[in-house]
Amino acid sequence: MGGTDGPDFGPIFIVGTMRSGSTLLRLVLDAHPDLAIGVETGFMRSVDGIITVPGFLFGDRWYERHGLALSDLEARIAAFYDAIFRDHAHALGRARWGEKTPFHVWHLERMARLFPDARFVVIVRHAGGAATSLYEWRHDFTTQLHDWVSENHEILRRAPALGDRLCLLRYEDLLTDPRGVLQELLPFAGLSWSDDVLRHHEVHAARGNVEPVEGGSEPTRPIDPARAWGWREKLDAPARAQVEAIAGETLRWFGYEADGETLAPIGAHALTSAAELTARLVSQPLALAAPTGGARSNDDLTAQLDAAQAELTRLRRQRSVRVARALSMATRSRSTADLRASWRLLTDKPV
Repeated sequence: MGGTDGPDFGPIFIVGTMRSGSTLLRLVLDAHPDLAIGVETGFMRSVDGIITVPGFLFGDRWYERHGLALSDLEARIAAFYDAIFRDHAHALGRARWGEKTPFHVWHLERMARLFPDARFVVIVRHAGGAATSLYEWRHDFTTQLHDWVSENHEILRRAPALGDRLCLLRYEDLLTDPRGVLQELLPFAGLSWSDDVLRHHEVHAARGNVEPVEGGSEPTRPIDPARAWGWREKLDAPARAQVEAIAGETLRWFGYEADGETLAPIGAHALTSAAELTARLVSQPLALAAPTGGARSNDDLTAQLDAAQAELTRLRRQRSVRVARALSMATRSRSTADLRASWRLLTDKPV
């Protein structure tokens, strides 16, 4: 797939569900001498906030009132973020930049417009593994299974429009055959081969990147094939039944068993192209779930902002009342006990 003899290559975006291995993939690619992919930024939510201002009557067309077309505004936004990320890469002595934020699966259409020369790398992990990992981070297991389905369906929904700019790989394949996966991924991204990506843990140690990053991932930890399926030992029978009931159909579409190892490749190679994904949807139809969490309308955002502002006002008012009472008590105090009581009222702490 892909190659370095095509058009100029722009940024590389990594997307996928939470705990899908996106941070590991970021660390692996960031070890390449020509590429910088720092910690996730979530910058596309800021982009949405610029284009559509929540809580404002003209929030979805404010720029038109200044004679600016959406395409012009998006071009300016893209130039702004490109400069930020490019400067970061150049400061590290690298020519290219990339970005990784899992929830950007909900922003693929706009990202593709902002950066028409970008490449998108989707990483998929077995739903049981992703949900188990999130459960250990105190997330609800059932909710995460539903999110896994809706987010991966959103990727499949957007893949046809991205065409040869998108590819998909599986976390388990990256762990068990890193060389095979990366030998296909680097040309797709317009990068020459470097052994550094196979020893990312040594590269990051040499750079001094030793502190845990997003999700608690350790930059100096080597790729460990045992992590591909270790989660299965943590699931009881009811949890396995949930995986099958909620995600079973989609899992099989991606070549997984509901509670077992990978069945077969979903494409001809370690990477699956958008064209292959589209063809598979034709030959093996999958009813794509309606967009959920990431598809928020302006009205939804306005309602959320109004609720947040109301709660903030309530808390401020509550705090103001407490401060007023405490000051009144302190000015009228005639004993140490009164002063202590006013202090407790202010801080909720004993003297």
